[in-house]
This record gives sequence, C-alpha cells and structure tokens, in this order.
Amino acid sequence: DLQDRIVSSNAAASRLMGTTIINGQKRTEMMGTWTPLRPDGTPIPSDDQPTQRVMAGLGPQLDVEVHARDRAGEHLVFRVSAVPLTSAETGEMTGVVATLVDVTAQHRMADDLRRHRDELGTDVAQRTRELVDANATLADTLRFTREIADAIPGLVTYWDRDMRCQFANRPYLERIGLPEEEVIGRTQAEFRP
Repeated sequence: DLQDRIVSSNAAASRLMGTTIINGQKRTEMMGTWTPLRPDGTPIPSDDQPTQRVMAGLGPQLDVEVHARDRAGEHLVFRVSAVPLTSAETGEMTGVVATLVDVTAQHRMADDLRRHRDELGTDVAQRTRELVDANATLADTLRFTREIADAIPGLVTYWDRDMRCQFANRPYLERIGLPEEEVIGRTQAEFRP
C-alpha cells in the first residue's frame, strides 16, 4: 500500500525473498534478507527501487534488472516490475503491485557464455598469430630452398605421382625456355609440344 506495507503476497515471493512475508509488514523490513544492487554492484537507494519509483509517481517500472546479495552472500538477479494499483472509483493510486522473477540462472548462463566466447576469441587470436608465424617461417624456408635450388648448376625438378611438375629450379626453366607459371602444375606433355 502507499504506507509501504505488504497487503498480500504469494508463497513464491517468500521463497524468492528467503523469508516469511507477513501481511502488514513493512516492505523495507522484509527486504532485510537481501540487499538490492545495481548491475555494477553498488547499492540501489530505497527511493530508486522500482516499487518506490512507482509510489513517487514515476509510472510503471517494467522488467528492471535488480541484482542482490542474500544473507549468505550469494549473488542473485531479479527482473522486477512494479505498476500502480488504482481505485476503480477515483482512479487514484492506492498501492503498487510488484512482481519478481528470479533470472539468476539465466544471468549466470549468459555470463558463462560471454566468458567462454571471450576465451574462445583469445584462443582464436593466439592460434591465428601462431599460424601467421608458421606461414612466415614456411615462406622463409621455401624462399631459402628456392635460392639454394636456383644456385645449383644442375637441373632440379620435382614431379608428383600424376607426373605434374611441382618444382623446377631456374637452370631447368632456362634450359627448356619457359617461365615457371607455364611449367608448374602441368605434365611434360602439356608444356612441350
């Protein structure tokens, strides 16, 4: 009601609040079982809590995420909605109806998912750096191998099992008079008329 007394509640409210809720009890007395917090962990002042905001005439407060610490120090997360209760005769506010939905499990799963996504992103970045480094090493090795093969005065080629040329040193290419791009990946019959 407008005096901040609990007029009615269900068993689920007592379970969520971790205490027996007594009709006529002040809402602030019932709230002594847990401390409402903002998502950043700072306490929510009483006048900034959804029910109080409605009582202050600030209109319905829908799906407000309220974090909390219970007596045992466990971090809880609720989705709270508070709407004005009005008199059918006068239309004036006579109280507030508040609903709490425990979304702690979903919040923890979302946090776990974010943490795993971040860890995966870090792992992918690390593996990408390793792959880039490995590719650079391979390119250096291939360049070095090419330089050595080109320095050999003899003809050096490599033919795969399909008899396609996969490597030819510079002296071989000079001897046959063809550029590398016309030889590599082709059979001898494809580049020799």
